Formats: sequence, C-alpha cells, structure tokens
Amino acid sequence: MTRRRLLALSVLLISAIAFAPRAATLTAAPWPSAAKTAAPEYGPPNGTLFIGGGSSVGLPIALLNKFYELGGGVDGKFVIVPTANGNFDATGQPRVYVESQVTNLWRSRGLKHVKMLHTHDPKIANTVEFAKVLSDATAVWFAGGRHHHIVDSYAGTLTYNEFHKVLERGGVIGGSSAGATIQGAYLVRGDSRTNTIVMTDEPNHQKGFEFLRRSAIDQHIDVRNRWDDLIPVIKRFPDLLGIGLSEDTAIVVKGDQFEVIGKSKVAIHDSTRSYWPSEKPYYLLAAGDTYNMRTRKVVNYADRRHWPSTSEPTATASPRTLSGGVVHASRSAAIAPPAPIPITLPRLLERLLMIAGDDESWRQIEVVDVDSDGEADLLRIHLINGDTIVWEIGR
Repeated sequence: MTRRRLLALSVLLISAIAFAPRAATLTAAPWPSAAKTAAPEYGPPNGTLFIGGGSSVGLPIALLNKFYELGGGVDGKFVIVPTANGNFDATGQPRVYVESQVTNLWRSRGLKHVKMLHTHDPKIANTVEFAKVLSDATAVWFAGGRHHHIVDSYAGTLTYNEFHKVLERGGVIGGSSAGATIQGAYLVRGDSRTNTIVMTDEPNHQKGFEFLRRSAIDQHIDVRNRWDDLIPVIKRFPDLLGIGLSEDTAIVVKGDQFEVIGKSKVAIHDSTRSYWPSEKPYYLLAAGDTYNMRTRKVVNYADRRHWPSTSEPTATASPRTLSGGVVHASRSAAIAPPAPIPITLPRLLERLLMIAGDDESWRQIEVVDVDSDGEADLLRIHLINGDTIVWEIGR
C-alpha cells in the first residue's frame, strides 16, 4: 500500500473517531439470578463452572485459590478426577492411580475433604456404589491429559448424571486443559489417536459433557499456537460459541455470563458477528472482562482500558493511550507485544504512517470498534504476509 493511500485511510479513521459519540460508561452487571431471569442457555442454572486453559507447570496458585473458594474452601468436599491422564498403560493394562498422590496438592492447600474418583470401566461408573462419592460433593475437578479418556469412562453413566447433580446443588465443576474441553458441548480434539485432529470422525468422541452448553472449548491456544483452530469448528457448527483459552488463564461461568481471570487472553469465536474480509473471525478478552454468552456481548471491560493519557488533548480526537496488545493473527508467526506508549490516537497514526512509508510489508492500518459503542477499541496493522499486529486502545 502506498504512503498516500495509508494517509488517506488514516484521515478517514481519525475523522470517524473524532465525531463518534462518546459511549456511556460500562459497568459490571450482576451475575444472572435464576429467580429473576430466564433459564440460562449456556451455563448451568445453578452452580459455577471453572474452565482453565492449561499450563505447562500447573495452574498458578492464584487461579487454584479461586476454585478452592468456589468449592467451599477448607470445609468444602472436593472430588478429583485424574482419568484424562489415561485409562490403560503401555502394556494395555488398566492404569492404577494412587489416591494420596492425586490428592496431595489439594490437601497441601489446607483442604480437609478431598477424594479421588477414577475408573477405566463405564460399567463400574454406572453403579451406585462408585458414584456415591459425588452425592455430597461441593466441587469436582477434571485433571488435564486427553479428554476422550473421560468420555470413555463416564459418558452415559450414573456417574455422569451425578456430575450434573453437583451443579444442580449449587456446587462447582472445574478443570484445566482436557478438563476444560470436556465441559463444552462439542468435544474439540476428541480424537483418540492424536490431539492435533481438531474435529474427529470418531462418533463416540464428538460430544462433551455439556456443563457449558452450545459451546466448543479449546485450550493452550497461545503456547501451542492454536489461535485459529476453532475456525473450522464454528464454520461447521455456527450455532456454537467458540472459546479458546490461553495458558494460565480461565473463565468463571455463572448462568450465561463469565469473567476472565488469569494472565493472558481468551479468544471468542462468534459466527453472529460481522468481520472484515481480512480479519480473523474471533476477538480477544482479557483478565477482568465479563461476557454474556446469550447476547454475545461484552458486559464490562476491565480497568486496563482506562489508563490516563500523558498527552495534551488535540482538536481532532479525545486523548487516549495505547498499550501493547496480543499478536497472534497467523499460525506462521508470533510478534512480541510492544511496550506501552502514552500517545493520542491521531499522533499515533501519524507516527505509524511515517514508519509505513519505509516499510513495504505494511498493507493496511485499521481502527476497530469491537463492541459497537462508537469508541475505537483496537488498532490492527495488516501485513503483506497475512500476519496482523493487534493493539488495544485505552480510553
């Protein structure tokens, strides 16, 4: 793109922002109440879901502490399900789990009542004796691994029903990595051969446990570069909401609403939105953001979007600050986020145009109103090779 074309585009963008109406302040809405709202379409009518994106070294204690709290704290009754780690060993023999090893981390945090639940045999899982450990549980945790093992052991059994009853009583179900994906409706990466097959042709491994209905959940999207992997899932099943979770990041679901917690981003794949032809069909949420799945709308953005500007106001636009965003629009590249730069948006575009004049890899500069509130939210720089640099614009 020529410098003249970029300049013309920037003028249009600045004008649009300058005369856009200022949006009302967004405030956090209360969690949906079953007594005051219609039955949820996505999350459970009662109880809470904790859905984590995994971690190479285990979830941060800050996230686990949130799950402990939701499960009733030190007096809660926790059940840990390690089944995703495998039902059989390399010789084909049933894998044996030692309960003290499985529950050690949880007891080390001061929890008084922690039990393990595991079987490789769905016939055993379909017995009252086996499932009764869940009868008074306040919290269930699904460990990571391969989620098709969880399906093989518990789908269609009394134990499966008891998992849902934990939520009905107001308890919490949580999990990370495989323990996150199993909570959705469509079982992303459910193939028993490899986790690189996003949509399996194995009919018994296509359905999750539907704690979070009308959803498809993926995890490790940042470290394993899975940002785009839910695109074909949502293309085939456009009614589903795609949720991609970064490592050390989770969502806490109550009813049809969730809040993002943790260190990184959550990618929302939503077929009901309109996207630019050059744009990836998803957008990003970060810690503190809350989202309504029924309306497919962001309810509240965290205060990270409201840092003060150190620049003087200009005549063409209100002062804003720019913070380095996440750069993952392509599977072929990952560009390090830039450092925060306090600057007004028009002056920023002016500086970017100066850079673009000497950089033939730049194709387009685009300002995006993510939540359609009349305020600019993201700045995208589209490159010739298909990559996109995404910046968040603070107000």
